[in-house]
Amino acid sequence: MSGTGSLVSVEGVGKRYRNGVWGVRDATFRLPAGRVTGLVGPNGAGKSTTLNLLGGLIRPTKGTVEMVSANGRVGWCPQVDLIDWSLTVAENVLLGGRLLGLGREEARSSTAAALGITGLSACAERNAETLSGGQLRRMQIARALIGDPAVLILDEPASGLDPEGTDVLFGELRGRARHGAVVLVSSHDLHSVESFADDILLLEAGTVVAHSPVQEFLARGEEVVGVEVDLDAPPDGALRALLAGQLLELSIDGSHVAGRLKPGTTTAGFLRMVLSAAEVADFKQRTASLRDVYLARSPGAGPAGREAS
Repeated sequence: MSGTGSLVSVEGVGKRYRNGVWGVRDATFRLPAGRVTGLVGPNGAGKSTTLNLLGGLIRPTKGTVEMVSANGRVGWCPQVDLIDWSLTVAENVLLGGRLLGLGREEARSSTAAALGITGLSACAERNAETLSGGQLRRMQIARALIGDPAVLILDEPASGLDPEGTDVLFGELRGRARHGAVVLVSSHDLHSVESFADDILLLEAGTVVAHSPVQEFLARGEEVVGVEVDLDAPPDGALRALLAGQLLELSIDGSHVAGRLKPGTTTAGFLRMVLSAAEVADFKQRTASLRDVYLARSPGAGPAGREAS
C-alpha cells in the first residue's frame, strides 16, 4: 500500500453539543502520511470528540475536516465496540471489510490477515457474545486494520489488551506508517506513546496546545526531571515546606524524598536549597519522560478541563 497523498487536515474546527458545551474549540492540525501521532490529554480534553469528528460519527459546528486516503480506505476503531453479537468473529471482521467496499475475495483474505495480526485466528468461528473484553477489543482493532487502509484512526485501542497484545498492535501501526499510512492513536498510556509515536498532539479543554515531534516535545522538559534524596534525618516542618515549593508529586518516606522538579527549578538550584537546610546522604536524578513533561505542561483535570469530552 502506498500512502502518497494521504493526509488528515483539520482547520478551525469546533464542535458544540446541544447542551451548549464545546467539545472542541478552533482545532487546527495536519497529519501527513508516514507518521504515527499520539493524541493525549486529560479526561475531558476533547480527544474522543476529535476522533469522532474524524471518524464521521459527528459533524463539526464550524471549520472543516478533510480526510484524504491514498487507497480510499479509512480504518476506524472507536472506544465503543461496534459489534453484531449474532455473528462470528470472522463474520464481524468480514462485514467491516465489505462495508469498506472490499470485494468478496479480498475481504475474505484481508479478514484472515487481520485475525492473524490480532491473535484471533483460533476464535474466528466463535460468536462475538462468547468473547472476553480483551478479545472484543482485538476484534474491533481487526475491523480497523482490514483492507490495509491508508488512514488509521484508533481511540484507546490498547484498552483491555494484555502487554503482549499492546506491543503487537503498536508494532503493526508503526509498520503501516512506515509503508505510508496516516496513523492517529488516542492513549492514556504515555509510556507506550513515547515508545511508538513520532508526534504528539496534546489537547486541553478542547483546544490544541501542542503538536510536535515527540523528541521536540520532550526537549521542552529538560528541567522537568525526577529527583530522589536520602537525608541523614527525616525533614522537619520547615524543610518540608521548602521541598513542597520545589517539587511536584512530593513523596516523603522517613528520610527519603522523591518528586519532580517544578518548571523553572534547576537540579543544581534544588540541591543547593536542600544542602542549605539538611545533610544529604545520597542524591539521584533521572531525565524527563513523556509523562513528566506532559504532567508539567498540562494542568490536567482542572475545572476548565472538564468542559470538553
